[in-house]
Amino acid sequence: MADRRARWMLRAAVVALALGWAGASVGGTAQAADGPPQRPAVTADNGCAPGSPVIHRERTWAQGRLAPERIWPLSTGAGVTVAVLDTGISERAPALRDAVLPAVDSTKESVQDGDCIGSGTFLAGIIAARPAPDVAFTGLAPQAALLPVRVASDRDDIGANVLAAGIRAAVDGKAKVIAVGQSAAAGSDELRAAVVEATQAGVLIIAGVDSDRPAYPAAYPEVLAVAPLDRAAGAAGSAPAGRVDLVAPGEEVVSIATTGRGHFFDSGPAVAVAFVAGAAALVRGYHPELDPVQVKKRLLGTADAPGRRPLPDPAQGYGVVDPYAAVTAVVAEDLGNGPPPPVATARPARPAQPDLRPARLAYAAAGGTFVLVAAAALASWLLVQRRRRDADAQPGPSAGGASDEVREALSSAR
Repeated sequence: MADRRARWMLRAAVVALALGWAGASVGGTAQAADGPPQRPAVTADNGCAPGSPVIHRERTWAQGRLAPERIWPLSTGAGVTVAVLDTGISERAPALRDAVLPAVDSTKESVQDGDCIGSGTFLAGIIAARPAPDVAFTGLAPQAALLPVRVASDRDDIGANVLAAGIRAAVDGKAKVIAVGQSAAAGSDELRAAVVEATQAGVLIIAGVDSDRPAYPAAYPEVLAVAPLDRAAGAAGSAPAGRVDLVAPGEEVVSIATTGRGHFFDSGPAVAVAFVAGAAALVRGYHPELDPVQVKKRLLGTADAPGRRPLPDPAQGYGVVDPYAAVTAVVAEDLGNGPPPPVATARPARPAQPDLRPARLAYAAAGGTFVLVAAAALASWLLVQRRRRDADAQPGPSAGGASDEVREALSSAR
């Protein structure tokens, strides 16, 4: 019986060692797939943006940071219209099928429908890209409707009054959230009035903060001002030039192209705006009774706050937007003026960043486990064999001798 058990354990040790070395080998040689290219710089004078040849099938670092899938059982943004004030939105992008409403053009230029530049489509993908087979990338609010409001035909500076017209068009289009992808270097009475009117009409405006100049409408107090976050959870780029309320992923973020199933990456304040707009759509989808001030306070009060105090932090405001907490948190009844109230919410552990280190650690742990099992089995077999030999010569080893033999066997296995 002892012989059969010893033989079985020896075979198990051999298999375990083989699997352990195989796991360690796989963990050490795995490589990430090539990422998508950067979104090309296109102007109205040099043709329209091409599609991307690369389909990014893996989970992006921004998705790993925000983990929007945790909240989709409660809210997907259904019933909420998000206006994107940028270069338009392409209806040819498969990820936006059935998501794009009839476009509005505030530039007063004679340009075709869609999005020749690709900037607005990129932001729209972050907000509400629909799920696609074999692709991990999905928008934060994958059932929100998108209202394209063109306020620029390229990335050149635009006037405040054009933005004012775009905001009013978004309000007329029944948007509940406005994502301002482009900003003006100076404000105007017209833009200020449009912001106030939109807020009174129940619309939350979200705009980016630039690092090298004032940015409007983000400078107005009614607007939720957003700055970009890098992979290391720090402010991306130079210090913001204006007030910051929230930060969101804004460095090397993946999203869609104007046509085809491929992806690009891009960076900047507008990218961060899109993430916060998606989170706002999730909140408004689950809490339709909240007004813009209440939605803003909920987003600020549930943010993943930076370690520095007091808040708001000059670079990160109240912290990184947290879609899950913003939807599920129980907040104080009084959401009037003043700083965001304390919140109580159960925050699940955030998934690890999508790099190879967790996989390699898992493989290493598996390989280590197999090696330990093999070592234990081998030590047991050696002990049985030693006892059989000793049985022919003496009554048996002492307890202390057995312990020494086990240590010797383990030392040999190493």
